[in-house]
Amino acid sequence: MEDAWAALQRGETWVGIGGVGDVTEVTHRGDALSGFSFSVVLAGRPHPGVARVTRSEAPNLMEIGITSKDIEGVILTRLTADDGETVVTVTLTAQPRTMLVRLAFGAISAAIQNGLPRQVEEFAARIAG
Repeated sequence: MEDAWAALQRGETWVGIGGVGDVTEVTHRGDALSGFSFSVVLAGRPHPGVARVTRSEAPNLMEIGITSKDIEGVILTRLTADDGETVVTVTLTAQPRTMLVRLAFGAISAAIQNGLPRQVEEFAARIAG
């Protein structure tokens, strides 16, 4: 599980989760990830955002708050051991911040939900190395 926890500390590990792409400006406190900037594509347009680690309980839990002009939310990642293997559980919550996005949020939410299982599989593969 220590290798998986170490992977969570790298900004590039988070690419793809909930549409997060182009991770830049990764910051750390010591060896621990503290945040990064990202862009997410919504309706064919890139939207910049900021992610900050809001809770970190090594080596089992990391919570990242995400904020963009239009959407805010939380990515919660839990690592648990099961017969010597690391089980990765990811929960994503998001809500609109603007009226325009609120009107289209049903479609945006459905797209996120439909893509999340594949994104989590790819995320878990990156963590496993």
